[in-house]
Amino acid sequence: MGAAACLAATSGMRPFPTPPTRDELCTVKMSFQGLEFIAPTYGHVFWWETIAWWPHLADRQAAYAAKRAAGDTHIILDLSGSYKELGEEYDEVGADYSQNLPALVALAEEAIREGFLIDLRLAGDGQGAGPGYNDPVGMTYGHDWLMANFPRIAAAFAHLVDYTVFVTGYDGCFYGWEPEQMVAFGKLFRSIFPTGTLGTEFNTGHIPLGEGPGYRDAYGPNGCMQDFDVIYGEFDPFNYHADSTWQIVGRLVSPYVRPDDQPAGDDPHPPYLLHTPNVRGPWFFIAFEILTYRWVRGQCAPDEIPAYRSYFATMGCAHIC
Repeated sequence: MGAAACLAATSGMRPFPTPPTRDELCTVKMSFQGLEFIAPTYGHVFWWETIAWWPHLADRQAAYAAKRAAGDTHIILDLSGSYKELGEEYDEVGADYSQNLPALVALAEEAIREGFLIDLRLAGDGQGAGPGYNDPVGMTYGHDWLMANFPRIAAAFAHLVDYTVFVTGYDGCFYGWEPEQMVAFGKLFRSIFPTGTLGTEFNTGHIPLGEGPGYRDAYGPNGCMQDFDVIYGEFDPFNYHADSTWQIVGRLVSPYVRPDDQPAGDDPHPPYLLHTPNVRGPWFFIAFEILTYRWVRGQCAPDEIPAYRSYFATMGCAHIC
């Protein structure tokens, strides 16, 4: 189990905070890039946003403290994951809780008692039915595996549903899943958690679901994305001053303010897709993964993080990680 087998004692018996409102739960604020601190085991860390890989309580406490100081409200837990491209000890090990859900639940309870809401990544990136990983580097399982296993995951987290944004995976979900697979998982989720909070992440330039017959108006009344609540976006870490940013943000925020460097004739009137709330309330778009690839590799200059946040805020993004 890696980290899951080594979990240290949790945060005492602090009471759970009052459950958040839907708006508070969907307003995801975390340092997916830009946070660095000293962890007792790992030393200087360019923070990759998950405590699920950290088996030692002292390291997790260092992360909690750094996140509080940054004003973060949410923390990611990976059902299964790794980032073996980086070479850091905790990235190389990762953690897989898919067959040890009580350990992941205990970690979630600890984080909630520490004052954080949970962003639970469900290891559904890409295609795969298990039992092995579809991506050994990222330790993910894929869509069909998640469809088969989500009912038991949901049962384990049922008492934490009011504190948890359930997220299909990372940017390997769209593109990565077929449109009908996205719809199918949304329906499965709603059959278990009618009022729960569900999110998904898209990779650079690809809003789910906007293409193909039957998938137009996905966010309109009775649209095929109605079972989702939070849409997380990835952007090009080497050039976010680009069409793959402007075309996407212009459709997911209102009012959209064209940045000075967007050509005047470039898509002058992008349609706003999230204008009609779903049955649970308004949609939430999170500008999520922007410089992360470079940040965790120590490739970002100190001024790049505030510069990208300012750029996305100028365009009208209210929620920026």
